[in-house]
Amino acid sequence: MAVMTRGISMRIILGFTILLSLAGCGTAPVGDFTLEVIQFNAPSKKFDADLYSVVLAYNLPAKGRELGPNVEIPIQWRDFLQASLDESKFFDTASALSADVIMTINLVKLPIAGGAMQTELAATYSIVDRGTENELFFSNIRSKSDIPFSYAFNGQTRMQESVKRAITDNVSGFLNDFRNFIQTRS
Repeated sequence: MAVMTRGISMRIILGFTILLSLAGCGTAPVGDFTLEVIQFNAPSKKFDADLYSVVLAYNLPAKGRELGPNVEIPIQWRDFLQASLDESKFFDTASALSADVIMTINLVKLPIAGGAMQTELAATYSIVDRGTENELFFSNIRSKSDIPFSYAFNGQTRMQESVKRAITDNVSGFLNDFRNFIQTRS
């Protein structure tokens, strides 16, 4: 009888441990994390346009409904892009040309549940002349972030870190492509 009780109590403890490890894993984080602005050295050349605005657009099959309760994530992503562009000083504020950066979200796969949390994002970044509507620069960026169970016991923490890293990697990829474009332009 004591052996049987011990087996049942071990199962209960194991089940409770599994439930605790998955706690907070039901939905992706909503607006409760911050992103650190990407730091770049001042470029030797600037892009000959003043940044007017950063525009967010969707090219998702369900028109953004894939995000469910996480509608704030793209807004944070856009705000992070804006702050990183401002910090980068890639644009020439004295230029007569005015440009928009249009970030079109093409793919959003947010973590749902489990030990390892994986986020996959894809976006198209276009820089468009506001006067002529000509596209001045274009870049497709995909990013993927895998956060292992060993990162944190709490599933919500792993989820947040996965989303943060995927967004940071995506914006960083765009900024690197844009910086290279500026440097190779005559």
